[in-house]
Amino acid sequence: MGIPTTTNLNIQPLKISIIIMGFLALISITGIIINNKIIARKNQVAQAFGSIEIYLKKRFDLIPNLIALLNKL
Repeated sequence: MGIPTTTNLNIQPLKISIIIMGFLALISITGIIINNKIIARKNQVAQAFGSIEIYLKKRFDLIPNLIALLNKL
């Protein structure tokens, strides 16, 4: 009940700074996780388009064979 000491006055700013640093760390970790998910989705889309291109190239490469077969008939 007497005069507050310097140790009691320094505890509050320390608690506040720890809470703020924890909140900033939480926001940073959330941002990193979201960024990684976005990059993973972008890579999946690129892979899907690559697969489509491969199938279309295979189909395009078979057209001359089909024409040659039809000319024989």
